[in-house]
Amino acid sequence: MKKLCAIVVFACIGLTAAAKINEYNGGNTITISPNPNKGIFTLNMENNQAKIKVEIYNEVGQRVYSAMVNNSKTEIDLSKQGKGIYNVFLTDENKNVVNRNIMVE
Repeated sequence: MKKLCAIVVFACIGLTAAAKINEYNGGNTITISPNPNKGIFTLNMENNQAKIKVEIYNEVGQRVYSAMVNNSKTEIDLSKQGKGIYNVFLTDENKNVVNRNIMVE
């Protein structure tokens, strides 16, 4: 009989207890706050003039949120998804991608 063993490691690089995550992308400052949160948070993209695709994935890689936004401030509700760390991907019209992590407590 063969034995199968697996080790799963989930690394979260750059996630701190800070209230906000900032990223400068093509003239836009992108802020996700609060972080950590209870499942409801705000995505703020200053000076946003373009359509941005927002995709959020849970720890096992399932997409739990997807939307196109073209405003500077968007509230996102993941409160029904449960606690955990989620990967947020923001893709602009030129296929530039910003990836950030958020923690839902």
